[in-house]
Amino acid sequence: MDSDEAQVPGDERRRLLEQLPPSTPLTLERAAYLASYRSSSTLRRAAREGRLRVDRHGPRTVLTTAGALLSYLATLHPKGAERGLPRKSQDEKEKDL
Repeated sequence: MDSDEAQVPGDERRRLLEQLPPSTPLTLERAAYLASYRSSSTLRRAAREGRLRVDRHGPRTVLTTAGALLSYLATLHPKGAERGLPRKSQDEKEKDL
């Protein structure tokens, strides 16, 4: 990824991903970039849990395909992964006392 690619907004990256042929091989780092993740750790975790289909080509080279990445992203909640409960506001904390 060069410096010009770092400036591309996430919606354009997603359009680029959708235009790729489904069998296009992607490294997890490139797939994370196209999916607008900050790092590839989320995709590595998904692969380890069996939610993202990957192929291992040696001890460190892990590839996925554009089709597998799109199907993984389609299974996620519309806003991404579920998060915990929101923090209480200062007013709510004072009421609890």
